[in-house]
Order: sequence, then C-alpha cells, then structure tokens
Amino acid sequence: VAPLDFASFFRWYSTKRTPGFVMVHAEDPNRKAILKMLSEDQQLRFTPGAYFGNNLERHLRTSGYLHAGLTDYTFEVDEAGKAWWVVTVYDPTIVWSGEKVRGVAIVDPASGETKFFPLGQVPEWVDRAIPAQFVKKYLDWYGDYRNGWLNSWFGRLNLIEPEEPSIIYAVDGQPDWVTGMTS
Repeated sequence: VAPLDFASFFRWYSTKRTPGFVMVHAEDPNRKAILKMLSEDQQLRFTPGAYFGNNLERHLRTSGYLHAGLTDYTFEVDEAGKAWWVVTVYDPTIVWSGEKVRGVAIVDPASGETKFFPLGQVPEWVDRAIPAQFVKKYLDWYGDYRNGWLNSWFGRLNLIEPEEPSIIYAVDGQPDWVTGMTS
C-alpha cells in the first residue's frame, strides 16, 4: 500500500490533500494494482510530502511528540479499508542511541487525529511496531555483547552476526521478524 503524495510545494499549495492510495498484491505480481480513490472528507491531508502544519512529522511534533524519537512512518490500511499512518515512538536510553520502543502513534491522515498505543496493546492490523533497523541493531548488540563488553573487543570468542531481518506471516497470520545468525 502506498499513498499518493505531493510532488512539490506548489502541488500541495493548490490542493492541500491527496485523493487516495495505491494497493499492489504483495505475492502475485500479475494482479492489477488498485487505485483507491477516497471521498473528499477522507482524502489525505497529513503526509510526509505535505508542508507546514500538514507535514506528518511536524503534526506529530506539535501533537505531544516534541521530545520523543519518531521513525518508520508506515502507511497501512486496517481491516475495514481505512488508511492510517503508523509511526514508531521510541526513547533513547544511551545519550542519543540505545533506542527503546515505547509503542506506535497511529494518525488518521484525513483528520490528523492521533492515538498512542504502547507495545503489547498495538492493534492487530498493524504489521510492524518495531522497525527493521532496530531489530538488526538489537541482534547486533546481542551477538557482540552476549559474552560481555570486553569479549567484544579483546577475546572476540563466540561472536555472532545477524543477517538482514525480514517479515514473514506466521500460521496465526501475525507478522514476525526472522533472520539467520552466523558465527
């Protein structure tokens, strides 16, 4: 699923909203793409390509997330076909790094209404609350530091390294991160 977004400031200034989004089948490349046109009251006003108060990140910053870490702006559609922005909210634990995910902020792209869901309470239609780069970093840390910080520098015994994680859908229909680990 991909939203139609603004190509330039002048496109945004002349319309202030985009008419819909495109859906492509993830497994069958021969299926036709679907262009979902939205009614005027449901058209997308808050997007990353919008400007000023309609810019998605700026809207979140002015909606109570000024000092929170925000990443992985994902456009998702719920089971009823309603479009949403799902944004991972995190806190750094070591100066500006050591990201710890608090949950997700879900934004209605038409009205800008924002609701926060902590980890463990994220709606089931959300595919990912923890971004791939965080999963990779967590696994890197595990592989480097599981036998202690000094071992990661001097002994370097039994260090393991993850491959790039990818999402699969398990038997229960829920998305899971999977990766291989090498020695």
